Amino acid sequence: MLIKNLRKISFQDHLARLVCCDILIFLHDNDYALTLKNKAYAPLMDSIREDVERRGWKTQTIGHPFSKIAASDAWSNPILMNKRYLIAKIKDKILNIKYINHFFQKTPTYLFRLYNKILNQSNPMCIIVIGSPPELCQAARERKIPCIELLHGIGYTKVAWGYDKRTRLELPSGILSLDVCSTTTFQTLESVKIQQIPHPFLKRFRNSKNNNLPHEWQPNNTIDKNKKIILVSLQWGYDDSYPQLTGILKNHIILEELTGAIKLSINKNIIWAFRFHPVQLREKKYKYQLDFIKSFCENHLNTQWKWFTEMPLPVVLKQCSGHITMSSMSSYEAAYMGIKTLALCPTLQKGGYSQDIFSDLVNANYLTKAQVDAENIIEWAEKAQPTEPFLDNLADEEAWENALEWMLGSRYKDNKEIV
Repeated sequence: MLIKNLRKISFQDHLARLVCCDILIFLHDNDYALTLKNKAYAPLMDSIREDVERRGWKTQTIGHPFSKIAASDAWSNPILMNKRYLIAKIKDKILNIKYINHFFQKTPTYLFRLYNKILNQSNPMCIIVIGSPPELCQAARERKIPCIELLHGIGYTKVAWGYDKRTRLELPSGILSLDVCSTTTFQTLESVKIQQIPHPFLKRFRNSKNNNLPHEWQPNNTIDKNKKIILVSLQWGYDDSYPQLTGILKNHIILEELTGAIKLSINKNIIWAFRFHPVQLREKKYKYQLDFIKSFCENHLNTQWKWFTEMPLPVVLKQCSGHITMSSMSSYEAAYMGIKTLALCPTLQKGGYSQDIFSDLVNANYLTKAQVDAENIIEWAEKAQPTEPFLDNLADEEAWENALEWMLGSRYKDNKEIV
C-alpha cells in the first residue's frame, strides 16, 4: 500500500529556486479552479497576488505538498517542495519527536525546520496561505512574520480544519474572511485576528468595463436566450469521503429526483447546466463522475456542462435564472449575483449535521432548503428569476486597504507614499 501511494506522489522540488520576496504565498492544486490561456488560475489567491504586484510588491508562490502544478503551468509560477517535505515527514515519523518532547527538552520537528528554512531563504514580510500547516504557523510566529489564512469559502458556521483544537502557536496570526457569517464564526479563536475583506474575485465582476477582465471571461455561450438556465453545482464528498454524507447519493454525484426532473422537463424551455467542483476535475478518482455527467448530457438535449464548468462562476451566474445544489457554498456567490438557490441535501434539514449552514441566506430569502420530488424541482425552476444582488461588502475598498496595512505594516505606508 505504501509503495502504491508513493507512485501517486509528485516528488518535484524547486526550493533551490526560492528567492527573497515581500509576500510569500502557499496554496494547493485544488485552488486553481480556472484555466486562463492554458494556464492554471486560482481565482481567490491570484486576484490578491495581481493586486499586490500592481502595487509594486514582489510575490513568490509555493504549492502545498503534494501539488503537481508548477512553474509556467500556472500564472503564479509556483515552485514545489514535495521531496523535502516527504523527507522531513518521514524523519519526524521515524524519530517520533512529538513523543520525545513529552520527556525531554523540546526539539523542533523536521517539518518546522523545513518551513523555518523556507522563511529564512525568502525573508517575506507577510505570508498569505490557503490551508495553514501548523509548522508554518509556528515558524512564522517565531520570526514574528504575519501568517494570514485566506478563507477559500463563504458562510462558515463552524470553525473548520480543526483550528479550534490547535494551540496558539499552531494557528495563523490572522484570517482574511469574505463574509459576516465566517467572521463571526472564526472570531471565537481568541489568538487570531480576523479581518473581513471584499471577495477579491467576485468584486472584479461588479463592473467589468472598469476591471480589464480577460477576453476569455466574456460571456459567449450560444444558448437560446428564450431558454431558462438553471445552474447545478456538483460536489465531491458523497462517495463515502464523509460519514455524514454516506448513502445520500446512490451514484455519488446527483440526486435521483433531480435527474428525474431533467428527464420530465425535456420539452420545457429549461437548460440544466452542470458545474463541477475543481476537486472533481483534478483528482483521478473522480473521473467516473465526469464520465457519468458527460454521458448524461449526451443523452439529454436539455443539459450542458463544459462551458458552465470552464468559465468563472460570476460569468456563468449572469446567464442563469436559478441555482440548484446539494449544499455547495457557491450558493453564496449565487446570492451575491442575485440568483436564488434550491438546496437539496437532507443534512441541511432540522436536526441534520449541517442544519445551521446558510441560515443568513434562508432569512434573506436567497436559499430554500427542501426535500422534494421531480415535479417540485421543475416547478421551482420555472418560477426562478434573478433578483437584486445579496451584496455584502464587495464595494468596500477601504476594508481591503485596511487589511493590507494590517498585514504589511509600515511597508504599506511607505509604498503608498511612493505611489
